[in-house]
Amino acid sequence: MTIAKKYIHHTLLLVFAIGLFAASAQTNEMLFEPFYFGMPKKEAKLALKNFQESNETLEIGQGTFYVLKSGSLIMEKDRLVELKLWTKNNISSTKITEQLQKTKSHLESIGFEVVYKQKNWDKPLLLDPNKPGVRFLNKQQTVLLEMEPRGQGNKFNIYLNYYNMEWVKKHLTPAAN
Repeated sequence: MTIAKKYIHHTLLLVFAIGLFAASAQTNEMLFEPFYFGMPKKEAKLALKNFQESNETLEIGQGTFYVLKSGSLIMEKDRLVELKLWTKNNISSTKITEQLQKTKSHLESIGFEVVYKQKNWDKPLLLDPNKPGVRFLNKQQTVLLEMEPRGQGNKFNIYLNYYNMEWVKKHLTPAAN
Protein backbone atom coordinates (compact mmCIF):
# COMPACT_ATOMS: atom_id res chain seq x y z
CA MET A 1 0.00 0.00 0.00
CA THR A 2 1.39 3.41 -0.86
CA ILE A 3 1.77 6.14 1.72
CA ALA A 4 -1.16 8.08 0.21
CA LYS A 5 -3.43 5.01 0.41
CA LYS A 6 -2.37 4.36 4.03
CA TYR A 7 -3.12 7.98 4.90
CA ILE A 8 -6.57 7.78 3.30
CA HIS A 9 -7.22 4.43 5.00
CA HIS A 10 -6.27 5.79 8.47
CA THR A 11 -8.29 8.97 7.89
CA LEU A 12 -11.38 6.94 6.97
CA LEU A 13 -10.94 4.78 10.08
CA LEU A 14 -10.66 7.92 12.22
CA VAL A 15 -13.80 9.45 10.68
CA PHE A 16 -15.66 6.16 11.23
CA ALA A 17 -14.52 6.01 14.89
CA ILE A 18 -15.62 9.61 15.50
CA GLY A 19 -19.00 8.87 13.93
CA LEU A 20 -19.39 5.78 16.07
CA PHE A 21 -18.52 7.76 19.21
CA ALA A 22 -20.99 10.52 18.30
CA ALA A 23 -23.76 7.96 17.76
CA SER A 24 -23.09 6.30 21.12
CA ALA A 25 -22.95 9.68 22.87
CA GLN A 26 -26.48 10.39 21.64
CA THR A 27 -27.67 7.11 23.13
CA ASN A 28 -25.89 7.47 26.47
CA GLU A 29 -25.79 11.08 27.67
CA MET A 30 -22.27 11.80 28.95
CA LEU A 31 -22.35 13.66 32.24
CA PHE A 32 -18.63 13.98 32.79
CA GLU A 33 -15.82 11.56 32.17
CA PRO A 34 -16.36 8.60 32.79
CA PHE A 35 -20.03 8.76 33.92
CA TYR A 36 -22.93 8.55 31.48
CA PHE A 37 -26.60 7.70 31.78
CA GLY A 38 -27.35 4.10 31.04
CA MET A 39 -23.91 2.86 32.09
CA PRO A 40 -23.99 -0.62 33.64
CA LYS A 41 -23.95 -0.83 37.43
CA LYS A 42 -20.66 -2.72 37.57
CA GLU A 43 -18.92 -0.13 35.37
CA ALA A 44 -20.43 2.79 37.36
CA LYS A 45 -19.32 1.33 40.70
CA LEU A 46 -15.79 0.81 39.41
CA ALA A 47 -15.69 4.38 38.04
CA LEU A 48 -16.94 5.70 41.40
CA LYS A 49 -14.33 3.69 43.29
CA ASN A 50 -11.55 5.01 41.04
CA PHE A 51 -12.88 8.56 41.36
CA GLN A 52 -12.94 8.33 45.16
CA GLU A 53 -9.51 6.67 45.42
CA SER A 54 -7.96 9.45 43.32
CA ASN A 55 -9.48 12.08 45.66
CA GLU A 56 -10.62 13.84 42.51
CA THR A 57 -12.94 16.82 42.76
CA LEU A 58 -15.01 18.68 40.17
CA GLU A 59 -14.93 22.46 40.16
CA ILE A 60 -18.41 23.63 39.23
CA GLY A 61 -18.36 27.34 39.77
CA GLN A 62 -15.19 29.20 40.63
CA GLY A 63 -13.87 27.85 43.92
CA THR A 64 -16.79 25.46 44.50
CA PHE A 65 -15.63 21.84 44.48
CA TYR A 66 -17.89 18.78 44.29
CA VAL A 67 -17.30 15.12 45.08
CA LEU A 68 -19.06 11.83 44.54
CA LYS A 69 -19.90 9.71 47.57
CA SER A 70 -21.16 6.18 48.10
CA GLY A 71 -24.77 7.37 47.60
CA SER A 72 -24.01 9.18 44.33
CA LEU A 73 -25.12 6.42 41.98
CA ILE A 74 -28.85 5.84 41.52
CA MET A 75 -29.64 2.76 39.47
CA GLU A 76 -32.69 1.27 37.87
CA LYS A 77 -32.49 -2.17 36.30
CA ASP A 78 -28.71 -2.05 36.92
CA ARG A 79 -28.32 1.10 34.77
CA LEU A 80 -27.34 4.61 35.93
CA VAL A 81 -30.36 6.95 35.88
CA GLU A 82 -29.29 9.62 38.38
CA LEU A 83 -25.99 11.00 39.66
CA LYS A 84 -25.67 13.01 42.88
CA LEU A 85 -22.80 15.36 43.74
CA TRP A 86 -22.07 17.12 47.03
CA THR A 87 -19.81 20.06 47.77
CA LYS A 88 -16.51 18.76 49.06
CA ASN A 89 -16.53 20.88 52.21
CA ASN A 90 -19.15 22.47 54.38
CA ILE A 91 -19.90 26.05 53.37
CA SER A 92 -20.54 28.73 55.97
CA SER A 93 -23.80 30.65 56.01
CA THR A 94 -21.88 33.77 55.01
CA LYS A 95 -20.51 32.09 51.84
CA ILE A 96 -23.41 29.86 50.74
CA THR A 97 -25.21 32.52 48.67
CA GLU A 98 -22.00 33.34 46.77
CA GLN A 99 -21.23 29.66 46.11
CA LEU A 100 -24.78 28.97 44.87
CA GLN A 101 -24.57 31.95 42.51
CA LYS A 102 -21.15 30.84 41.18
CA THR A 103 -22.40 27.31 40.57
CA LYS A 104 -25.52 28.59 38.78
CA SER A 105 -23.44 30.92 36.59
CA HIS A 106 -21.07 28.10 35.69
CA LEU A 107 -23.89 25.73 34.80
CA GLU A 108 -25.46 28.39 32.57
CA SER A 109 -22.08 29.05 30.92
CA ILE A 110 -21.84 25.39 29.86
CA GLY A 111 -25.31 25.32 28.33
CA PHE A 112 -27.75 24.56 31.14
CA GLU A 113 -30.86 26.74 31.16
CA VAL A 114 -32.87 27.55 34.30
CA VAL A 115 -36.41 26.18 33.92
CA TYR A 116 -37.53 26.70 37.52
CA LYS A 117 -36.22 28.50 40.59
CA GLN A 118 -37.66 29.52 43.90
CA LYS A 119 -37.79 33.23 44.69
CA ASN A 120 -35.03 32.90 47.30
CA TRP A 121 -33.12 30.07 45.62
CA ASP A 122 -29.76 31.38 46.88
CA LYS A 123 -30.84 31.97 50.49
CA PRO A 124 -31.17 28.54 52.15
CA LEU A 125 -32.96 29.74 55.25
CA LEU A 126 -35.78 31.24 53.13
CA LEU A 127 -36.31 28.22 50.83
CA ASP A 128 -39.45 26.13 50.82
CA PRO A 129 -38.02 22.70 51.76
CA ASN A 130 -40.78 20.92 49.81
CA LYS A 131 -39.65 22.35 46.45
CA PRO A 132 -36.35 22.20 44.56
CA GLY A 133 -34.14 25.29 44.75
CA VAL A 134 -33.25 25.55 41.04
CA ARG A 135 -33.90 23.23 38.09
CA PHE A 136 -31.92 23.32 34.86
CA LEU A 137 -32.18 21.55 31.49
CA ASN A 138 -29.31 21.05 29.10
CA LYS A 139 -29.66 22.31 25.50
CA GLN A 140 -30.65 18.86 24.19
CA GLN A 141 -33.23 18.56 26.98
CA THR A 142 -31.84 15.18 27.93
CA VAL A 143 -30.50 16.08 31.39
CA LEU A 144 -32.52 17.60 34.22
CA LEU A 145 -30.31 19.07 36.94
CA GLU A 146 -31.50 20.14 40.37
CA MET A 147 -29.39 22.33 42.63
CA GLU A 148 -30.26 22.89 46.26
CA PRO A 149 -28.51 23.90 49.46
CA ARG A 150 -28.96 21.80 52.57
CA GLY A 151 -27.80 22.33 56.09
CA GLN A 152 -28.53 24.23 59.24
CA GLY A 153 -26.97 26.80 61.48
CA ASN A 154 -23.67 27.83 59.96
CA LYS A 155 -22.91 24.71 57.87
CA PHE A 156 -24.32 24.05 54.41
CA ASN A 157 -23.64 21.86 51.40
CA ILE A 158 -24.81 22.25 47.83
CA TYR A 159 -26.31 19.19 46.18
CA LEU A 160 -26.44 18.68 42.43
CA ASN A 161 -28.71 15.90 41.17
CA TYR A 162 -28.37 14.95 37.50
CA TYR A 163 -31.35 13.03 36.12
CA ASN A 164 -31.81 11.31 32.78
CA MET A 165 -34.75 13.25 31.30
CA GLU A 166 -36.21 10.17 29.59
CA TRP A 167 -36.27 8.42 32.96
CA VAL A 168 -37.94 11.48 34.55
CA LYS A 169 -40.61 11.65 31.82
CA LYS A 170 -41.30 7.94 32.16
CA HIS A 171 -41.81 8.23 35.92
CA LEU A 172 -43.82 11.45 35.87
CA THR A 173 -46.19 10.44 33.08
CA PRO A 174 -49.25 8.60 34.38
CA ALA A 175 -49.58 5.08 33.00
CA ALA A 176 -52.29 4.69 30.38
CA ASN A 177 -55.18 2.53 31.53
